[in-house]
Amino acid sequence: MEMIVDRVGIIQEGEIKKEGKLSDLIFHSVTSYEIVFSGIAEKILTDNRVKFVLQDKNYLSKAETNEDTNKTIRLITKNRGKILAVTPVKMTLEDIFLEEINQ
Repeated sequence: MEMIVDRVGIIQEGEIKKEGKLSDLIFHSVTSYEIVFSGIAEKILTDNRVKFVLQDKNYLSKAETNEDTNKTIRLITKNRGKILAVTPVKMTLEDIFLEEINQ
């Protein structure tokens, strides 16, 4: 559905719970950020309490807040690591629907 619509309305028991542009609803539904990086010693990450997994010779870290994302990026760049990607993890239309009807 997300691929073919541009506006969405969530209706429960005949009442409009939420409506608007799909892009606006999803934009405001970022739940975390995934940071993919390389070139930094694991000891530096563990000493700074950065949670990560090794994935195809790169590290993947998940930051729950903007502050954690910025802190992790600063740590990587300060230690001459290479940031390969920073990706926001967003709720799907189904997640938004379920959240609205369960309120």
